[in-house]
Amino acid sequence: MRDVLRRLGRRLHRSEDGIALAVVIMGILAVALLTILVQRLATSQIAQSDFVASEDTVLAGGEAMLERYAAKLSIDPLYYQRYVDEAEAPRRCSDATSSSFGTVVGPGNAWLADCVSWTYEFTTTTYQHPLLQGDAGSFDDVGVLMHVAPPTGGSALAVEIVAQQTDRPAARALSAEISAEAISEFVRMVENDLRYGGGARTFGKIYVGGNIGYRPGGEAHGNVYAEGNIGFWSGGTWYGPPTWMNGAEGWDSTGSHNAAGEVVTDVYPDPIDFDSFWDDLALVEQSACTGGGICLDPAVNASIPAGVRAYLIESVTSGTQLRISYATTTPSGAACLDTEERWTVRSQAASWTVLGTFDIPVNGTLWANQHVVVGLDSGTPFSIEGALTVYAGNSSARRNVIIGSDVTYVNGLAADDVLGLAASDEVWINPNSVGGDALLNIYASLLNQNGQMRVALDCGTGGSSLTPSGSTLNTFGSNASLGTGNLSCCFSTRNYNFDGRLERLRPPLFPLLSDEWTFNNWREINRPCWADAAVCP
Repeated sequence: MRDVLRRLGRRLHRSEDGIALAVVIMGILAVALLTILVQRLATSQIAQSDFVASEDTVLAGGEAMLERYAAKLSIDPLYYQRYVDEAEAPRRCSDATSSSFGTVVGPGNAWLADCVSWTYEFTTTTYQHPLLQGDAGSFDDVGVLMHVAPPTGGSALAVEIVAQQTDRPAARALSAEISAEAISEFVRMVENDLRYGGGARTFGKIYVGGNIGYRPGGEAHGNVYAEGNIGFWSGGTWYGPPTWMNGAEGWDSTGSHNAAGEVVTDVYPDPIDFDSFWDDLALVEQSACTGGGICLDPAVNASIPAGVRAYLIESVTSGTQLRISYATTTPSGAACLDTEERWTVRSQAASWTVLGTFDIPVNGTLWANQHVVVGLDSGTPFSIEGALTVYAGNSSARRNVIIGSDVTYVNGLAADDVLGLAASDEVWINPNSVGGDALLNIYASLLNQNGQMRVALDCGTGGSSLTPSGSTLNTFGSNASLGTGNLSCCFSTRNYNFDGRLERLRPPLFPLLSDEWTFNNWREINRPCWADAAVCP
């Protein structure tokens, strides 16, 4: 019995040793498994972090390309028309009116001077874009590929960018519109003082380089910016601040007209200077004469005879075409009228010769080396469908734009029709434009680069009013000028309405307030088909 118990004890001891060993082994396995799990989790997190970092880097690379392109536009607003950027795919000229139709230009080269529209060649196996490919062996290099859509119909310049890192398939794509604040975004812009009479109501932004004031009952429904004061004395009369409506505020040198207490330089650091607009206007001339627009200059257009004194622009029924005429003699008039004044009063009586009928150009620019009359008389309105900027003269030979009829849009304010009328001198209203209904409508963005918008009198700048008694003027758009003009002389009622579309539409190449470009409608998009050499639908 004693031997049995001894053997049983030895077995129990060996069993306990086995259990202990098993426990130790299981513990080791558990630690090993936990180590493997931790390692896998760490590896996953590192991979995820690396992926996020890569994604952020790629997106930052695309945004950097937008900044780079905007910087080039600040130096040259027509950069997109002059060059195929190094980041673009090859362009093919799609302008059927261009002598270069079908020509392909690679990135980093000058674009075709007479081609205003293009398509892009796809990135195929026979052509790999150098920036999209990236630097060989550079793991962190970000390659980009860009498509640019030029502004048409008053729209902003549109850009699409695809970015990816070398040796990584993941890519990010984004699109944005690059634009700057145009002077057409202000219902009224005056370099000097501006005074409004009793009961005046203003809509849209106003910017004055001096003081601005309203007589009793005046209301401002849009923000007002004055480099001087909002409210001032003039000729012994107090023109005070308006009643602020619909959340509108004011910014002047005092900081007392907005909730933040800011002064005007907090919003617009640089004073307005109309002389700074000359460069932008030169771009309109250049675009019209060398970029596919309409150039009315005998030195450029052999169809125009020498000795032209003025041009007449009328709209054709559809509104998509312009009938252009010229006059080589000045119309007759009263002895008190000088040569220039006869055009502002008697343009309807000139001897006009038709030059031809022209489509509104794709780039929307028309320049003339002499005075431009828009519309012939009160019976035939000037009405367009499309986008057009008309510019008369330049800094060395200043010329007027004369409004000879109603100026409207075929689609009213319901579409994207937009018109800019820029005079290197002044914009004049011919009294004959008003007609028997005693009503004149002007839908346009106006620029008086060297003066003000005025109504011609029977002796041009002096004498009696020729508009019908009780005439009404309705403007829908914007008006920029050095001074305030004389419109009260000839229109009993003056309704200055802002065209709200101008907050997003800009008449082609209309002058900018500054050289700072901003991004609108920035958004990330799906990778476009053209980035993969696919045939886009």
